[in-house]
Amino acid sequence: MNSSKSSLRIKTYSLLATLCQHAKSLVYGQVGSSALPKLLTNALTQEKESSNVSSLLEVLLLYLSKFPDGNPWRVVEAPLLVKNLGKQLKKACHGASASQWGPMMLPILASLSDVTFGLQL
Repeated sequence: MNSSKSSLRIKTYSLLATLCQHAKSLVYGQVGSSALPKLLTNALTQEKESSNVSSLLEVLLLYLSKFPDGNPWRVVEAPLLVKNLGKQLKKACHGASASQWGPMMLPILASLSDVTFGLQL
């Protein structure tokens, strides 16, 4: 995901999305659960190509929603994820059309429960 080639990064996001759906033992196993969450949250601040933002958010959404026990927050650092999502939004997703990334953003934000941050509403 650190490649300077946009086409390689988008193919990587596509591969990760497929793995999240069909190779759960690989993605959510010991290796995947230790490296992938940090990789995805860091990619949020590193991705600067507007055409790749929606693919990255799709991977993030799939990773969070397909988590085996339904609790991705054991391994995903929620405050870091929120901080990096905020940075991406402040930069208007680098010019990506809201119609591309918007449908993924709401479920991601909805998955951030108030328990995650200890907030009381």
